[in-house]
Amino acid sequence: MSSQMEDHTEAAEFVLRLGNALLEAGYPINQIRELLLALSHKLGLPHPQAYVTPTAIEVTIGPLSHQHRALLLTSPKGINLGQLTQLDTVASKVAAGVLTPRDGLLRLRQLSARRRSTRGVLLLGLSYALTAAAFASTLGGGPKEIMVAALVGTATGVLAIMAQLFVQLDRIFPPLAAFLASLFAGWWSSQVQPLAGDLVTLAGLVVLLPGFTLTVSLQELASRDLIAGTVRLTSTFITLFGLILGVALGGQMAERLFGPSHQIAASPLPTWTYLIAALAAGLAYIFRLQVEPRDAVWVVMACVIDVLASRGGALVLGAQLGAFAAALLVGLVSNLFTLIFKRPAAVMQVPGIIMLVPGSIGYHSFEALLTFHTVTGVQTAFQMFVTAMALVYGTFVANLLLPSRHVLRRLAGAVSRIETVLVHSGTGRHED
Repeated sequence: MSSQMEDHTEAAEFVLRLGNALLEAGYPINQIRELLLALSHKLGLPHPQAYVTPTAIEVTIGPLSHQHRALLLTSPKGINLGQLTQLDTVASKVAAGVLTPRDGLLRLRQLSARRRSTRGVLLLGLSYALTAAAFASTLGGGPKEIMVAALVGTATGVLAIMAQLFVQLDRIFPPLAAFLASLFAGWWSSQVQPLAGDLVTLAGLVVLLPGFTLTVSLQELASRDLIAGTVRLTSTFITLFGLILGVALGGQMAERLFGPSHQIAASPLPTWTYLIAALAAGLAYIFRLQVEPRDAVWVVMACVIDVLASRGGALVLGAQLGAFAAALLVGLVSNLFTLIFKRPAAVMQVPGIIMLVPGSIGYHSFEALLTFHTVTGVQTAFQMFVTAMALVYGTFVANLLLPSRHVLRRLAGAVSRIETVLVHSGTGRHED
């Protein structure tokens, strides 16, 4: 009996720490609960329950009269696809019986002890510059806008590295980065050469725009995970307000210090350069999302597919339907990737969705509201939500048309169906 209790304790601890590690690696909350329940049933834990929020995870085992609970508090972190892939491998091996829960705990500790190397930190800073340059091209910027946006992105990357070292700096990082980006763009357009300063500022800050967080929050709300979705949605608005405030203060400061900026329309590059921008964005995501080397080519491929699908879809179907079609295609390709290579769909899906997210639309919406262009701001905000929902349901339809047959997803689906049957059966007995 004591041996069984010890096994249950180790299994429960593994489930709890795996959920916490998945949460820190950026795994969607609405899927973490399903996977933890499936794994708990596979490990023989009696009456398992899992409660997951962006800041806490709780696992309960045992019947209602003799429950044992374990709670672990955490703090949200950025997406780490390399970590997510390795966690997926550990979870699959434990579920298949290749590893015991004790071995799984040891693997989790080893993964948690890893730190980003000095080379990794430098590559993180480079990823900010590459992302800014790529999106400057995508937004219609010319050579000088791309160059200045890359400089702004580099400064933002350096600030991001410093924010990881100092907690107080991390709390004001988004508005401070926006302030410095706007100040630098204002100085350049006033003192060096005229350019499309607003485009440069937006491209330099695109990494910080919470478009992906908005899309994930709506996905969680659509999946009836109301608490997690509401928390993420609130975080999206707070981040947007902070960025807009920083841009406004930086613009005003630049005008007072350096005089009026000389804004001119950008001279966009030829259409085919969007593919080069997609390749640059793919390289940036490899560094920023800490992708494993064997998955690097798939991340770049996802970005190229996304650009081609979104451009073609927008021309043929319009903005919203184009976003839906692009998300559908990215979702299908990601699930096919999982079926063939037995790797998490997030490896291709996350970079692809990030390229599609309406972060810049939200930025323009809040900027219009701040400058008292209320009608424009409301219309743009509505467009932002419609586009985000198009991405959410495009992903849902992709999962419906080509379900990912990953071992943990199969378990999650089976457990969900079993729980539904048990709930209905229990309700029927109660009514009798």
